[in-house]
Amino acid sequence: MHGDNKAIPIELVEGSAPVRFHSYKLLRDAGGAGLHRGGPGIERIIELLEPLTLSAGIDRTVDPPWGMNGGAPAQSGEIALLYPGTQTWQIISKVDLELPAGALIRQRTAGGGGWGEPVS
Repeated sequence: MHGDNKAIPIELVEGSAPVRFHSYKLLRDAGGAGLHRGGPGIERIIELLEPLTLSAGIDRTVDPPWGMNGGAPAQSGEIALLYPGTQTWQIISKVDLELPAGALIRQRTAGGGGWGEPVS
């Protein structure tokens, strides 16, 4: 996956690497609350079909994107791994890992911060 979170077509990724997408969806609740709600994030879940090396470097996972003029912050992004035979996602940050076939990678991008005081 490209580090800048560009919307590379699934077919292109699956055709050039031994991976299979399980899901690719908007995270509608990732945006911060506000008069104008922040934008959604994106979640991708990808299965490795062969052993691969994952090089990941994700920032701003502790301090979420902020809101402006009274808007609420958004949800932070993350990368998590699910190893074959386990049921708990392991959140990672900056790593170079050898992963086995069957491992799942979950990438969530951050939402956008809200703008303005939320209307009740």
